[in-house]
Amino acid sequence: MIHTTKEGAGALDLPDLSLFERVERLGKAKKNNVEMTEFIAEVLDRDEFAFGMVNNKVEKLYDRMKTCASWLTFRHYVEHNQNRLTAANFCGKHLLCQACAIRRGAQKLQAYSQRVDFVLSAQANLSPWLITITVKNGERLHERFEHLQKSFQLLQSRRKKHLQNPSRQFTEFAHINGAVFSYEVPKSKDGEDWHPHIHMLALCTKKPEVGHVDPATGEGFGLAKEWFDITGDSFMIDVRRNENQDVIEMACEVMKYAVKFTDQEPADTWHAFQTLNGRRLFGSFGSLRGVKIPESLLDAPLDGPFVEYVYRYFGGGQYEQVSRIDFSDSYEAPMVRTLPEGSLSHIAPSL
Repeated sequence: MIHTTKEGAGALDLPDLSLFERVERLGKAKKNNVEMTEFIAEVLDRDEFAFGMVNNKVEKLYDRMKTCASWLTFRHYVEHNQNRLTAANFCGKHLLCQACAIRRGAQKLQAYSQRVDFVLSAQANLSPWLITITVKNGERLHERFEHLQKSFQLLQSRRKKHLQNPSRQFTEFAHINGAVFSYEVPKSKDGEDWHPHIHMLALCTKKPEVGHVDPATGEGFGLAKEWFDITGDSFMIDVRRNENQDVIEMACEVMKYAVKFTDQEPADTWHAFQTLNGRRLFGSFGSLRGVKIPESLLDAPLDGPFVEYVYRYFGGGQYEQVSRIDFSDSYEAPMVRTLPEGSLSHIAPSL
């Protein structure tokens, strides 16, 4: 079972957290969702004023986000002592909506934790490392992201070619047996430029050597030298592992959302969405490739007796409990059901 109540899991929403923690976490995310929705409403107003009409796609997006996470249904499974989110009306726009982003991150973590545990158990020579790969900051997000993505693809290609034929160019990435990675696209600390980078959990036969490079001459060694040769302008790479940090906490660093919702202005989040919507911001290779991530943002239900709680968002980052039904004595009765996403609107009037 995944246990993630430590500091490293703070951005995710997982079944073994207390019901209070989960509702509180989603409440904060819903508050951010409301702020983002208000910004989109301003975009619609500006378009109507300037052009006499609104963008239908943006209007539909606004409608979806406005109702996102308005209702939540949790089941507390008595025998398992776990809380599962079994129904909610999510919008699914994880680049714009923090509630959907933390649910998507939780689903990724649940899916990959099993594969990581299996690979580490089967191959005792492997050890996990957190790798961060950056490119030089820049004003244009599209250009910087393209630069990072294409450069990273070339680094992966070098690894694959060397493993297929060891006589070909060596790369420190050849020490990686398997990895899962994600792109993050925050603004720089001064808020002026974009700072896209990659977080990666890598299972390695040996720690990849970071090395160093002199950007003035191009002389150096290790990953820093390889990365500088590929990008032409970037050499900042970090490979680290905290001995007090377990592998699941390390994975949480990778599964976090792609944008810093609370650390940047809604206009920046909107720009990131318009620039990167539809782009692949998450991937894996080697022994961690091929893991299936559930499309649903809900938790898988469990067998056994449960108590069902329904919450309604009423503002200010807060949910109120509007229903509590104890099915622990008759959980196989016809009333028991797994509600599909978006179905809360049908039961809300009867509460």
